[in-house]
Amino acid sequence: MNSIDINIKKQLGENIFNYTVKIDSFDILGVFGDSGVGKSTFINMIAGLIKPDFGYIKISDTVLFDFENKIDIPIHKRNVGVIFQDTKLFPHLSVKSNLLYGCKRPAGCRSATGDKNDVNFDNIISVLGIEALLERKPNKLSGGEKSRVAIGRAILSRPKLLLMDEPNASLDSKKKEQLLDLYKMIATEFHIPTIFVTHSKDELKKISSQTIIIEDFSIKTVITSDTL
Repeated sequence: MNSIDINIKKQLGENIFNYTVKIDSFDILGVFGDSGVGKSTFINMIAGLIKPDFGYIKISDTVLFDFENKIDIPIHKRNVGVIFQDTKLFPHLSVKSNLLYGCKRPAGCRSATGDKNDVNFDNIISVLGIEALLERKPNKLSGGEKSRVAIGRAILSRPKLLLMDEPNASLDSKKKEQLLDLYKMIATEFHIPTIFVTHSKDELKKISSQTIIIEDFSIKTVITSDTL
């Protein structure tokens, strides 16, 4: 079962970020709010990119951070995949090399078992439809293609949780629709729970059943996405 139990605080400059939420089950969990209210800070704390001043972060059966018990799992050991708006692909590497960079066991990433839901290199590039892009460099890719490569690299790391920080922000409506379907498939067929950050109500209504509402650097409530 995919669950989160978070109660953390952090002061950055004059702003105090306060996030308290407990959700027992989710496939894709939305995070909604206006620009600058603290959505990215929330997922950066889960990823370990920002350390809370105190509190705890528990994802399913794993404690990632606990101030009182002095637990702070390093970023590279959290088994959390992060996809940013700008994709952050390595410009000097080919698409194939970018993808394989995410593999913890490159040989395993290249092998296929025949299971369509298996996380391996051949199946992932087929699902993402990027077979023809493998030898290209990122500067030869469209925005949608870069997003697919970034998704593939994150999945191939075999994360227990996938964090997406407005990955569709720079894409046109057609590419957004295609990727929303892809995100749903990743969460359900590959069984990778996903926290999806966006300021688009329409996106959340299409892919998530529950949404965290963030206002003024704090989680205000959790609602069903169809009521946004």
